[in-house]
Amino acid sequence: MARENFEAALAAVLVHEGGYSNHPDDPGGPTMKGIIKRVYDDYRRSKGLPIRDVRKITKAEIEDIYKTRYWDLSRCDDLPTGLDYVVFDGAVNSGVGQAAKWLQRALGVEVTAKVNASTIKAAQQVSDVDAVVTDVQNRRFAMLKGLRTWPVFGKGWGRRVTEVRRLGLALAAGSQNLPMPKDTASGKAYAEAAKGHDTDGEAPVADTAAPAEINPDDGLNEDEVREIQKLLRAKKYFGVGRVDGKWGANTAGALRKFQEAAGLPITVASDRAWVDAATIAALVTGPDAAVSESRATTTAATLRQHGDQVAKASWWTKAWAWVMGAPAAAVGVMGQASDATDKLGPVKSFLGDVPGWAWALAVAGVAVALYLTAQRAERAAVDAVRSGRDAGPA
Repeated sequence: MARENFEAALAAVLVHEGGYSNHPDDPGGPTMKGIIKRVYDDYRRSKGLPIRDVRKITKAEIEDIYKTRYWDLSRCDDLPTGLDYVVFDGAVNSGVGQAAKWLQRALGVEVTAKVNASTIKAAQQVSDVDAVVTDVQNRRFAMLKGLRTWPVFGKGWGRRVTEVRRLGLALAAGSQNLPMPKDTASGKAYAEAAKGHDTDGEAPVADTAAPAEINPDDGLNEDEVREIQKLLRAKKYFGVGRVDGKWGANTAGALRKFQEAAGLPITVASDRAWVDAATIAALVTGPDAAVSESRATTTAATLRQHGDQVAKASWWTKAWAWVMGAPAAAVGVMGQASDATDKLGPVKSFLGDVPGWAWALAVAGVAVALYLTAQRAERAAVDAVRSGRDAGPA
């Protein structure tokens, strides 16, 4: 219930919100430090300032927006320590109105979607702040679990709910050793997707203990790793290898390269199947892997010079196709012209006496087919290198 409470709460919120994102499953669109473009635009207008890219938001603007539009509207200065942070984080994550509803239901007061005088009075009279903190977080978890984007962001959301509850309880107890969140952006909930998704009834009993079961140290399962591998391949990070659901050096290495290219913190470890939510969001919205100039200008001749077996085999196949096909085609055409002058002659047996020109043209046809097949293989090899799908000479 003091300025220092806001500063500590904001520091924890920003750890979870992370940096810039623009995820397709976030109706809020471009977001920086948890502040969506629409909110930032509205804030700039209210100050008589021109609208600009949300990525240019300043530290002072971030603090002012969180203080006036979340902390103050939720009346966190009037709430008990610990509970103020829990309500504040919920307001940032899912909207001020939704956070107020969770608090009011936990306190057993009228649900108005606004922290009013009766809500503050009930909160200040609570003898067991821990129980209210836990109840609010359980309700929050139950609502998030019902969102359509739970399969995509559920692990991060659950981790955030657990970490916020843990820190809220520590703050309420006056602990000097606070368990500050460590997982950058793992719980960014793409809040606009959650705002307006209300749970007017009581939280399902089956869900009330769920947050306690979420372990921040849990790794990804095979299905989740498989999805990460698909995202990497879609972004042309083909070094990830096969989509097999197995975490290893290839997957970790490809993710590291992606994080470097996207300007994200390097959080990947080869021995742990884990990816933070900021990286997952960037995998969906970020640019494809950059291709070097030497790779982009690769030709079949370049590949042959570097010993590419497909390119070499294709060249030899085309060469032999020419050697066989050109003479055979010439013989066939000349033979057909000669034969055409004797149309009134006896009909030759199809099986016993096929004209020589027909055989020659058949050989020419096979040669053309071989040439075209080799050419397609050659082009595929070049395209694979240019796109980054194959290592090639670059």
